[in-house]
Order: sequence, then structure tokens, then C-alpha cells
Amino acid sequence: MPRSVLRAAVFTAIESVGMFAVSGVYLWNVLRGSPQDRAIALLGAALGLGLAAVLGVLARGLARGRRPALSPVVLIQLLMLPVGWGLLQGRQYLSAALVLGLAAAVLGSLFGSAQSRESFR
Repeated sequence: MPRSVLRAAVFTAIESVGMFAVSGVYLWNVLRGSPQDRAIALLGAALGLGLAAVLGVLARGLARGRRPALSPVVLIQLLMLPVGWGLLQGRQYLSAALVLGLAAAVLGSLFGSAQSRESFR
């Protein structure tokens, strides 16, 4: 397994841990506070926790060289690009840098070298 693919797996695992932490804090704030619509707020937290779990499974798949993990990881990273752009427009510079930086790091690790591209053929 090329080091670049393992690096992409590590970055994906970092995203998973980050999403879990953010969703956990969001869930805590929802349960502690009084949102206008508690059901929608809980759904948002559950979706975040679910995405964290999916990212964790995909990171494990990448680390093991499983080809089916590649497409979902790439799709999620591509979806993170407009999210990061929206954060930039909302002047959330640190969050935007983290989202865009991790997405670019994963995509660059997966497609930056011929060896990593060949490992999934």
C-alpha cells in the first residue's frame, strides 16, 4: 500500500474524529438548550454522527486498500469543497481552512501520485 493512500486514510480518520466532536458538541447544546424545533436539531446531530461513523469506516477501508472505499471518499471530499467555500463566505475562516485543507489533502494524497492511482485499479 502506497504511503499516500495511508496518508489519505489518516486524513479521512481525522475528518471522522472532527465530525464526531462537532456533532457531539452540537447534540449537547441541543439537549441543554431550547431550540425552536428540537426534532430538526436532533436530526442534524444524528446526521453528523452518522457521517462521522461512515468516514471512520471509509478511512479503515482506505487503509486496507479496499477499492469500494475510494468512490465514497472522493465524493465526500468533493462535497466538502462548496461547504468550505460557504464557510469562507460566512467569514468562518478557521473552519473553512480546516474543511478545505483536509479535503484538498485527501484528494491530493489519493490522486497526487501515479502509485496511489494505480493502487486502486
